Amino acid sequence: MRTMIERRKELREQPVLRGPAAIIEGPTSVEVTILNASSGGLMIRVPPGAAISTLFTLSIGEHLQSCHLIWRHGKLLGARLSN
Repeated sequence: MRTMIERRKELREQPVLRGPAAIIEGPTSVEVTILNASSGGLMIRVPPGAAISTLFTLSIGEHLQSCHLIWRHGKLLGARLSN
């Protein structure tokens, strides 16, 4: 079993953004779950084997957010919110 090293710079909170979430990759989208969030980033669960680009758009209901993939461990990924 691997031990993950804590590298968070900010406290993580339960996401306040509600509604269906998806990563949009060109003409396709992948349904995802936002597990936690901070002011600058998110931890997201994706389906196994989902191909996610380094830069992607996250759709939460009607809201679109540009994101930058920081790390990935299996079905989990960490993303920084882009301006």
